[in-house]
This record gives sequence, structure tokens and C-alpha cells, in this order.
Amino acid sequence: MAKSKKKLYEEMTITERKIAICKDVIAQINLGDMDVEEGSAYLYGDVPSSLQGIGINHHITKEQGREIQKSCEMCARGALMIAKVAKFNEVSLGNLGISDECKDIFNATASVTSSVLSEAFTKMELDYIEAVFEGYQSRPIGRRFYEDHENPKDRLIAICQNIIDYGEFKPSIRYDIVEYEIYP
Repeated sequence: MAKSKKKLYEEMTITERKIAICKDVIAQINLGDMDVEEGSAYLYGDVPSSLQGIGINHHITKEQGREIQKSCEMCARGALMIAKVAKFNEVSLGNLGISDECKDIFNATASVTSSVLSEAFTKMELDYIEAVFEGYQSRPIGRRFYEDHENPKDRLIAICQNIIDYGEFKPSIRYDIVEYEIYP
């Protein structure tokens, strides 16, 4: 029997793309390799020294995406974006919010995250995810989801697990984040 091949990003449906990105976000948070913060810029931090001066048209490798991920703090949109970049090598440095004028700082905007994630999430979905993550949601369902998950990392894990389970973000579904130890 032949081994199953992983689907390439281009071959995935929109829902499969969302799920793959969300699984990677959860994995990176659990590894301690993603600094997720409420009130943070979308993706903000120092450009790793290995990427400084290489040009904004440089196509980011998976390893470089992980370096960026480890050097920046991010909110929900930024975490989804950098997970997509690191997992699928789908963007150049210039498309991540670095400019010729400021080559040592990332400062991704909403439009940058929307553009990078446009093949998986609509702008409206990203706005809603971010509003619930940040607690800007005035609708009771979104507000309750925010209040149920005080820790930003737990909140993002719950958001991503919700998307994995339902193919889209449905904050009416409640989640408990359970921490456990892995024994050798």
C-alpha cells in the first residue's frame, strides 16, 4: 500500500487550509515557540539577524519563518499569519510588513495579515477572530468566549480548536483548556 502524500497548500480546500494553519498555531504555542499577547501589534519584533539586509523580495523558508515567529510577539491574526508563512513558505519579507526604510523591525498591519491569509480566511473572519481574541467583541457570545479564556494563549488555542472542529470560528461553542504533563 502506498503512503499517503501530504497535500500541498494549493491543493487544499479553504477549510483544509484554515485547519492546517490552526493546527500549527496550537502546536507552536504548546512548544512555547509563539509569544501570543493580547494588546500586541499583529506581528511586532526584531527581524532575526540572519534575515537583516537580504532584501524585501527574499522568499522566506520554513526555518526563517520559525525564526521570525520566535523573535516577535503577536496577536491572533499575527499568529495565524506567521504559522501560514512558516508552514507553507508562502511569502516574501516585504509582504510581512518590513520596509526598506526600517529593515530591522517587523510591524505587520491588518491589511498585511489579511493579504497573507486571504486564501484561507476572509477579512471579516479575521476581524471577528481578532475582536473576540482582544475582547473588543460587544456581542454576548463573543464577549463570553473572551471571558471564558483569561489567558491569551489559552484563548487562541480555544479559537483555533474551534476552527479545527467546525471549519470556521463559532464562539457559541465553549471550550475548556486542559493542561497536562507528558511523561517519558
